[in-house]
Amino acid sequence: MTDSEELDLGGIPIRVITLERLIAIKEKLTRPKDQVMLLVLRATLDERRRS
Repeated sequence: MTDSEELDLGGIPIRVITLERLIAIKEKLTRPKDQVMLLVLRATLDERRRS
């Protein structure tokens, strides 16, 4: 799995962490805000995979 991908931001290529990698990182954290954010991130990933 590649940990980053390139996106175009107004003609400027930028590298960002993948959604899958961000989820993997958040899964290791125990702060409540990270656990809540996991729900949003997983739903976003599901939606991207359906498209």
